[in-house]
Amino acid sequence: MVVSTTAVLVQTGADAIPFKSAFKDVIFGRSSTLSIERPLGNFIHSLDEDADSVLVHFKICCPNIEEDTRIYVIGSSSKLGQWKVQNGIKLSHAGDSIWHGDCILQFSDFPLKYPFLLFSFTIGTISYYCKYGKAGVISSEFGQNRDLLLDASNFPPRYISLSDGMLRDLPWRGSGVAIPMFSVRSDDDLGVGEFLDLKLLVDWAVESGLHLVQLLPVNDTSVHGMWWDSYPYR
Repeated sequence: MVVSTTAVLVQTGADAIPFKSAFKDVIFGRSSTLSIERPLGNFIHSLDEDADSVLVHFKICCPNIEEDTRIYVIGSSSKLGQWKVQNGIKLSHAGDSIWHGDCILQFSDFPLKYPFLLFSFTIGTISYYCKYGKAGVISSEFGQNRDLLLDASNFPPRYISLSDGMLRDLPWRGSGVAIPMFSVRSDDDLGVGEFLDLKLLVDWAVESGLHLVQLLPVNDTSVHGMWWDSYPYR
């Protein structure tokens, strides 16, 4: 009997923020230039039905990744590079910020502990993901190691699919500007906050290295006919 199991890490509301169009298409837009890669190997037919081994499918999500950076999984097992990133498993980009890869591990390698790196790692008894940058810079995942236990008492699984959620990286931080629409002015407008001036505001924000522009509420200015009608916090 061949048994498979799937381990899924539930995505929280905070994890969904990087997938909003503002982040995915603009702030992290460089990730969209990554091409979809085929996994480096197909191990389905290499898994001996009589051997004490299991095929583990690693999958991690990383929406914010720099150019020429790859994700690896390494660990103490020889199959995971014995903590050497260069000998670890290079994960393939599957699209939509998903990285995945396969590895055959022996039952003796469990219980498995692993975090993730950018360069990303995994081990026989401990493993983790990491980022590997173009200058050879390795950045590991934050937080405690991830755990994977294997129950080999009756019918141990031969295939394990891990969906490990988001790579635990430093929270993204960005700078921005908040301004009421009526204060947006240019040399060629009427001085009343014209919406066409938003293009100039965005150009200025980009040149200044800002990431976000927040417009305070646009209110009806015809109630009293005075300036305070447009004040957003009355």
